[in-house]
Amino acid sequence: MLKQRLSWKRLIAVLFLFAVVISAVSFSTMEADTTPNKIQEVYDLLNENHLEGNKEEEMTNAAIQAMVEVYGDPYTQYFNPEEWKEFQRTMQSSYVGIGVRIAQDEEGISIVEVFDESSAKEAGLKSGDYITAVEGNAVGDKTTSELVQEIIGPEKTKVNITITRDGEKMDFKLERRQVQIPAVQSFMFSDGVGYLQLNSFSEDADKEFANGLESLQKEDMQSLIIDLRNNPGGYLDIALNISKLFIEEGTLIYTKDNKGDLEGLAIKNGKEAQHPITIMLNENSASASEVLSGALQDYELATIVGTKSFGKGSVQRLFPLTDGSMIKITMEEYLTPKKRKVNGEGLPPDVNVEGAAEQLITAMHTAGVKNFNISLNEELISINDKEYSTDVELVEENGNVYAPVRFLASLIGAEVKWNSEAEQVELVIGEQSQVLKENEYQLYRDGKNYVDVQHFASQYSILEATAKEDGWQFTIKK
Repeated sequence: MLKQRLSWKRLIAVLFLFAVVISAVSFSTMEADTTPNKIQEVYDLLNENHLEGNKEEEMTNAAIQAMVEVYGDPYTQYFNPEEWKEFQRTMQSSYVGIGVRIAQDEEGISIVEVFDESSAKEAGLKSGDYITAVEGNAVGDKTTSELVQEIIGPEKTKVNITITRDGEKMDFKLERRQVQIPAVQSFMFSDGVGYLQLNSFSEDADKEFANGLESLQKEDMQSLIIDLRNNPGGYLDIALNISKLFIEEGTLIYTKDNKGDLEGLAIKNGKEAQHPITIMLNENSASASEVLSGALQDYELATIVGTKSFGKGSVQRLFPLTDGSMIKITMEEYLTPKKRKVNGEGLPPDVNVEGAAEQLITAMHTAGVKNFNISLNEELISINDKEYSTDVELVEENGNVYAPVRFLASLIGAEVKWNSEAEQVELVIGEQSQVLKENEYQLYRDGKNYVDVQHFASQYSILEATAKEDGWQFTIKK
């Protein structure tokens, strides 16, 4: 969500506006000449004749919800007072839930991150699991926001979650606990490359980001990786404040309203970028993540590594209603400083890379890391002493071990492309390229190309691959 805070004058105007809207649906206080006759007629008939009697509040809420749903916009939402409180908690990086971050793709709603010290972590939920039901109710066409509302709840209560993993259905009964999500994580790689992971543009995330950046600079940082993968966004002013750490003056975004009028959001009193920047994006990077990335890309301050972002290029604003409920309305579309469209399209990366491990390794190459020590087994990958869960699959056949070509390519800093003329996979490093011809060293499994690990390593002097008892050790030296 992108949100801009309202001035008091504007707030008063908004309250007046929605007082009018509320009066249009609170039928018991209406005058007949200000109410659509058909709605009033149905309301009276139900109220006077239905076996269950008067349901004024429920009907009012249903009327509001119906008006919101007319637009078919998942980002325009109505929150009753309790739903609004829960939504605020999720924007504060602290909430009561099971401890997962979720995202929506073509297959459904998946878990993209499981937080430490959570009931989900203890129960064994993993990144890549798809949530198919909550309390036995199928997820169906629910949005991530609707699913979150079903999962979160009072502390120490339990919720039943059904997931699918590799085609297998699994049920979990999880306790809702207080979850604290760190907005920022930072550390130094070798060769003066700093790493900042920003999980959301929540309250105070800009201050945490600035503190993390300052700490890295004190360690003589020469280049910076900003990891915005799976970051769903948040507050627009947080993105603006972070942009000021790298851009002195300029335009962060242009907003376009329903009349087509453009208005620039200015960056003022910022700082000049001190280091080259590499940004990591994936298909779950949205909203404020795209705002910041689009600006740094347009000002040629950052190289984007990963996949095309989500494409949520719209701005929502919050309007309070008189009973403590809230309505969030999509009011504008935004464009990048070069007036590129984001909504429904996403930001294209400068270096297209699929796979979490491959993206990180490629970003490290891009940022200037020269030496790598990588250990890989079925569940974990360790990259220069930092451990991550992995989906890199090794295939053993006829006594040989094969790894995905995209993973092996990332080790040597190569980009994988399809050579349409040769109809073969091509590896590109700078101005050099090599077509991988089909031979006994290649396998094709489930739509992926695999290459014999030892053979591949023998082709590149910078790469050494050693078999271990529980996996493989890769060493890269430039």
